[in-house]
Order: sequence, then structure tokens, then C-alpha cells
Amino acid sequence: MAKEDLKTRPDLDDKTWIVWLQAQPENRKLDVAGLYRKMLEWCLKKQITPTRRRLLRWLDTEREALPMDYTPPYFEPPVPETGECPTCHNDRRIKVNDLSSPCPKCRPAEEKAFWRSRGR
Repeated sequence: MAKEDLKTRPDLDDKTWIVWLQAQPENRKLDVAGLYRKMLEWCLKKQITPTRRRLLRWLDTEREALPMDYTPPYFEPPVPETGECPTCHNDRRIKVNDLSSPCPKCRPAEEKAFWRSRGR
């Protein structure tokens, strides 16, 4: 293979080439298939022919935009907080952000007390 054909790999079909590109050490932190789709959409929009060389330049640009020690972010799923009802002091799971709100079984009594305090 000639030097310019090392990355374009004319011996591989497109799908196999994308998988091969993803396996290369410099592309491990990139979503090559996703960037390929993004490049195809851009080429269709701009009415430009999508080529393998264009994708390689696209990957180079994306690679330059990444920090050197980039790892994709991992977000912990939120854990429901436990709280204690301020009225009856029973433990219960709270699914709202207000930890001071009463539990569902104490809420009607608190609403009655609210309206009594207002003279109704």
C-alpha cells in the first residue's frame, strides 16, 4: 500500500473501515461511527461528496478539540433521599426536592390545621 492509503484502506468496505478506524489507538476516545454520520449529514447539507480523506480530516479536527487526558464523563444516577416527616417523624422516601414537606398520610391533617388557623 502507498503511504496515503495506510489510513484510507481501499481494501476494506466502508462499514469494516469504520470499525477498523475505531480500533486505532488515536481514535479510541472518539465515537467514529457517530462522527461519520455527522460528516455525512454535513456533506449532504453542503452538497459536498463525502470521502474517506474528508472523514480522516474530520476525525483529526475532533481529536484536536479533545483534552489530552479526556475520558467520557460518567454521571451517577440520582439516589432518592430519605427523610423524616416533620409531623410524625416516620422515615419515608421523598420524591420531591422539599425535605421539609410532610409525608402523604400527615398532609391532610396539616392542611386542616392550616385552614383552622385562618378561621375557616
